[in-house]
Amino acid sequence: MLAVLGLEVSITDNNNQQIDIDAYDYHLYQGQKLTTAVVQNANTAIHELERLCDKLLTHNHLTRAQVHLIQCCDVQILDLGHLTEKFAENTQCESLSDALDVCSQQSSNASLIISIDASDLNSYAAILVASDKLRQDPASQLSLCHCYAYINAQSSVQNASPVPEQTDLIQKHLAHFRDDNAISNEMFESIILNQLDSSLSVDQHALPYIDFNEATDKPELSQLEKPTLLTSLDCYHTEDAQFMSLLSLISAVLCMDQQYRLGYSGQSLVNKLQEQEWNNSPYYLLADSTSYLPQQSKQTRHLLLSLVDKKVHQLFVVSNVNTQAKKHQPVAASYGNGFLAQQPLKPFIIKSASVDQLIKHLAHLKHDCESSRLSFKSLLEKHLSASYLTESNAQNGCYCVVLLASSLQQLTEQINLACLGLEKAINNQQAWKTPLGSYCCAQLVNTRTDKQPLSFVYPGVGALYVNMGKDLLRLFPHSHQAMSEMSPDLSHSLQDKLITPRHITTSREVELQAQHNLRASLANIAEAGVSYAYLLTHLFQCSLALNATSAAGYSMGEVSMFAALGAGKIHIY
Repeated sequence: MLAVLGLEVSITDNNNQQIDIDAYDYHLYQGQKLTTAVVQNANTAIHELERLCDKLLTHNHLTRAQVHLIQCCDVQILDLGHLTEKFAENTQCESLSDALDVCSQQSSNASLIISIDASDLNSYAAILVASDKLRQDPASQLSLCHCYAYINAQSSVQNASPVPEQTDLIQKHLAHFRDDNAISNEMFESIILNQLDSSLSVDQHALPYIDFNEATDKPELSQLEKPTLLTSLDCYHTEDAQFMSLLSLISAVLCMDQQYRLGYSGQSLVNKLQEQEWNNSPYYLLADSTSYLPQQSKQTRHLLLSLVDKKVHQLFVVSNVNTQAKKHQPVAASYGNGFLAQQPLKPFIIKSASVDQLIKHLAHLKHDCESSRLSFKSLLEKHLSASYLTESNAQNGCYCVVLLASSLQQLTEQINLACLGLEKAINNQQAWKTPLGSYCCAQLVNTRTDKQPLSFVYPGVGALYVNMGKDLLRLFPHSHQAMSEMSPDLSHSLQDKLITPRHITTSREVELQAQHNLRASLANIAEAGVSYAYLLTHLFQCSLALNATSAAGYSMGEVSMFAALGAGKIHIY
């Protein structure tokens, strides 16, 4: 068993911006396709790959001499001699499966697998792994590293050329893989497919899994009972199968470490002729990515990654880290959650004691937008250090306006709207806001240290809706711990199967039926309402530092109020 101790990617997009691991994770979760630019200079590509390796090693307090380097890329494209000479060992592998085999044989060193997109030299990936025995050795530096996930099993077979033979080969490979590793289909929470440089389409790749249903003699599962998510990676495309293999493995590890299920952007993985087979299978689709909610009966989460290209079919089992062991890992050792930081809309906050000065600050910011050569990101960093963010002489309070924008052009538009309507709104004591979300309350804001009255209102039992709160645990990842303490079975407590419906198609038409099913299950969503009230109250109090001095609940919201505010243990029967 191999432990994943580090992940890094660097992708040059079509705006010549570098997409790092957090940004890639955001694109993967959102289902956004990455468009890339060609890197013409080979020396630039080597420098970026070297920077990526050193960043990953430095983060884990390792040197090159302590690590075995494995190249999973075409060595003829770039001369990596300068990069490889300082590592303990250097090995070239033709596939990711072969690279992991080499890693498993390492008894004294961690292994760093690197790859570069040879099609246009625009993307780089690296993953640091070590045997779990070595990682758990107290005398090893690796015992202090954050463990993202485990690679429990892997296998590969040579691929065939005609599509019918490929699907038959995948099915036979699945059977052997299951028998060799003593695993069953039901143990996988998710199966992720990727058709690298292959003639197979995604539905042809999925067909062997639908046919390979060992439970055909069991009763047909209802939509809600289907246990396994079947999805496909499609946010990045390249003709380089070696690079895409490594990027796919990194994607699977991100799903595991960041605790989410990956949505499928297509309409369906099956056609009408295969619909009956799909109904008899244990698989479902999600239209959008959403948080993974563990079940009490499934303490360990397993994910199967299936990769097929012109040469090989590869299978990998990725599992989560034991939750008890994960608690004792040093917080500083893990990467911070970058999901919130990757949101496209960025806030520009301006404060001033007078309306006239506020307008002047807006004009100054507009001038910076139109005349400076700064990028949007650089302008945001400059703005955060600007002196007009704080007003030292504002004894009676100050006016505060928040502008939201994702580009220089959008920021200029928001400033123009503020210059036109802000003064009138403040004079009339009416809040100013734009459709994009920019806002000013039109009243002087005071910084107070004394506790102000704040009331939480808890709505009734019918307030829940389909896909409610799907991003909450991604935006506030530390809430996972609080929710786990509330209930050992989050999937049941938050009614995951009703709130996040399971269907054989991702068409938006199914949401109407899902909403009807939700309304028809009042007893179940009543329990979910209490759980969501607990989650939202925790976020307000612990993440946003908003504490209620009073609370109200109506139409069965009283139960949510008592439970969320800790007014006693509430049991629902």
